Amino acid sequence: MLKKMRLYVAVSLMVQSVTLALLFLILWARKKSISRAILALSAAQGAASLFLFWLHLRDPETEIYDNRDLDYDFFDDDDFEIDESILSASLRRDEEDKSSVITEIPRDEDASEADFQ
Repeated sequence: MLKKMRLYVAVSLMVQSVTLALLFLILWARKKSISRAILALSAAQGAASLFLFWLHLRDPETEIYDNRDLDYDFFDDDDFEIDESILSASLRRDEEDKSSVITEIPRDEDASEADFQ
């Protein structure tokens, strides 16, 4: 359970560290005395995050090491052979359909506002 949580905790600590670093910059610009403490917390969380991420990568049970033996050839060469006559016929059909499209909008001259209420 704890091994699965390492990555999630590392990511959340890194986000908190970046947020605290931005808070440090804001407080430092306003010359607040607490800004150094915020920077120390940010550095500590960043270091903890990097340590947990390093532990996650070093663990041989992680998904990175499990997928090394897999063959990543998802597609065969036969999947990409396309019959060009089918494509050209469908393109011609699309051009014929576009020429027969009605360009004018039909309007009902006899309709009134009372018909729609």
